[in-house]
Amino acid sequence: MKTAIWVGWLFGLSVLALSGLAQADDGTDVYKQVCAVCHSTGMTDTPQLGNQADWNSRMLLGRAALLRSVLAGKGAMPPKGGDASLSDSQAEAALDHMLSKINMLAGINALPVAKKP
Repeated sequence: MKTAIWVGWLFGLSVLALSGLAQADDGTDVYKQVCAVCHSTGMTDTPQLGNQADWNSRMLLGRAALLRSVLAGKGAMPPKGGDASLSDSQAEAALDHMLSKINMLAGINALPVAKKP
């Protein structure tokens, strides 16, 4: 009986630890597993991680428009970078991770969202 309680307790702690890691994800893991394939190399005119010049014109659209592109896909990029299993919040965290590498996350929320013609 004590063994069953001990195993149940360890299982419960494992679940809590894993859920805490998932909640604490700042987008780095998603970036590494999904986005880096293209964004680390600039493949197919993709803005490279950390390259301010690549992101300048995209930044003018505003964060909301960038997030819509991440979620729905744009050009050669499929929705959520091709990983349909990602939640919207995971995809958003990956976007924020990329924006943080060009030190623009704080200011981009204040940029206007481009209006459709």
